[in-house]
Amino acid sequence: MPGKLTKKRKIREGQRAHVTKVLGSVDEVLKKYDGSKSAKDRKTRPSITLNEKLVTLKALDESILFAVEDGETESEIEESENFCG
Repeated sequence: MPGKLTKKRKIREGQRAHVTKVLGSVDEVLKKYDGSKSAKDRKTRPSITLNEKLVTLKALDESILFAVEDGETESEIEESENFCG
């Protein structure tokens, strides 16, 4: 089980890194937003991606919590809440 748990934690780390990257692109899109159709499309895509990532991260967090030992539960919950750290 520890191998699977480590893999899930690494996957979660990668998903978080991608979310951080998408959030950076959102800032850029909002700075350039001019109300045009293409600008609206550029604004919508990251929103969809972030919603999908939220679902993925929640599922990973739940599966990790299910797999950890009782003594590790508190620290794992803290880790799941520590998004940008």
